[in-house]
Amino acid sequence: MAMIFHIAPKDKWLKSRSRGQFSEESLQSEGFIHCSTAEQVVATANRHYKGQDGLVLLNIETSDIVSVIAYEKGGDSGENYPHIFGPINHDAVKDVIDFPASGDGTFVLPASLKS
Repeated sequence: MAMIFHIAPKDKWLKSRSRGQFSEESLQSEGFIHCSTAEQVVATANRHYKGQDGLVLLNIETSDIVSVIAYEKGGDSGENYPHIFGPINHDAVKDVIDFPASGDGTFVLPASLKS
């Protein structure tokens, strides 16, 4: 059971519920939806979403994703990030976790995800 995460605006997630799947503009522009592992999600949030409010973490079970998942090098870090090559089917999303920025605009791993 492998879990990956996608950072999404909460309102966009809620609007997708009637369709049974979630998508992002990156699927059209880049061919995939960006995701992170638990170890990568805070750095990803601080790099791309610093100071943004109204975000959630979609906790995705990789074995339940209908679309193809590939781990590919991303950004300047040279790390492999999970990319989903299609929409995220809602039954693969096992939890939706509020992901607020702290007072200085940075993110920390939600307590529910700390081991």
